[in-house]
Amino acid sequence: MGSPAISGSDKYVFVFDADETLFSVDRQKKTDGIAYLSSSAQSDLSTSIEGILESPVMLKTASEKYRVPRVTALARHKFREIFESIKAANERAGEKIIFVTILTNASYTKEEVLAVLHRFFCVSEVDDFANRNDSGGRKEDYMQDLYKRRFERLGIPKKHIILVDDSFSNCVMVNTQGFESIHIPATPQRRECLEICKEERANSLTQLKNIAQGSKTLAFQRSLSRAADNQFSPSYLPN
Repeated sequence: MGSPAISGSDKYVFVFDADETLFSVDRQKKTDGIAYLSSSAQSDLSTSIEGILESPVMLKTASEKYRVPRVTALARHKFREIFESIKAANERAGEKIIFVTILTNASYTKEEVLAVLHRFFCVSEVDDFANRNDSGGRKEDYMQDLYKRRFERLGIPKKHIILVDDSFSNCVMVNTQGFESIHIPATPQRRECLEICKEERANSLTQLKNIAQGSKTLAFQRSLSRAADNQFSPSYLPN
């Protein structure tokens, strides 16, 4: 008897918001100075050469009021561990059991964003990508379209399609549509919320890593089951 295949109910889709979640874009106004990331996420900004990209290909946002002199990774080592766990889980399973999609509120192209993700997190491909021109700026609409277009037929439940976003309002909106979310805050409304935001960011990153690690463990268990089935199947018995 062969080991059971990994069903859609055991698979996940991570929908990563790019801006202020995976990386920070320093937008320099044409007439003013540089607008930096808020203080709640400053401790997660990379200080290494590998985590900073000067003069990236992406030159401006959709409004064309800014140019981008620098992109900096957020929580680079933690996100890299998460992406490595996703890759390991898929390789162990021999199929995709965790899908990765990327959203950006700007007009950056897929190639521009992938160049940044590869530099920071060694991510060279994603399963879906949308910028504001593709998604219309409403993440709940994009996720509904993504579900119908790609993942409903695979049997992946909505609760396993997870938005990872710095915007709490975006997280709430996708939750009302039946999807899950992991909030990684970047902008506290009040100074006294700073430590709370830092703690929530740390807990959210741990939650994300645990999901990826759990899928990796499931894939490992299934691979052991397949190996046992092969060992004791009639085709492996001596004549």
